[in-house]
Amino acid sequence: MSTVRGPGGSHMLALQSDGTVWAWGLNGQGQLCTGNAGYRVVPYQVSPTP
Repeated sequence: MSTVRGPGGSHMLALQSDGTVWAWGLNGQGQLCTGNAGYRVVPYQVSPTP
C-alpha cells in the first residue's frame, strides 16, 4: 500500500496493491468525493470516475 497526504495535510489517500484507492480525513470542501462534507475517520473506497 502506498499512502499520500493531500495538500495541506488534512486528508489522506491510499493506493492498494489491487489498484483500489481509499480516502479518509477532512472533507469540508468535498476533497474525498463522498457527496457530503465532514470528517471521515474510517477509510472508504473511492469510486472510479468515468
